[in-house]
Amino acid sequence: MLNLPNSTEFLKDIGVGNADQETKSEIIAKIEYLAKERLILKVLEKLTEEQIAEFNNIEDEGQSVAWLETKIPELPFMISDIFMDLKDEIIAQKVKIMEQQK
Repeated sequence: MLNLPNSTEFLKDIGVGNADQETKSEIIAKIEYLAKERLILKVLEKLTEEQIAEFNNIEDEGQSVAWLETKIPELPFMISDIFMDLKDEIIAQKVKIMEQQK
């Protein structure tokens, strides 16, 4: 459901663009997992109890995404914002760690 858009650019921005492919894949998987967890929380805030029950009955991932997009039209923007926030947080933590090492 959530794939990191422009993953090459994202990895460069957070300073791991030159990492080996295995490391990049692991980082992408972790970022996508975090994004999915955050999206779930945001989606739950927007749906009614009835809608949540209806959503839980959808078994196909493609159908679930389409259903969510009809209920939450701003879903693509929410996803984009989550990835941008994660990137900003990672960069901020990297800067903080580097400053502590001085």
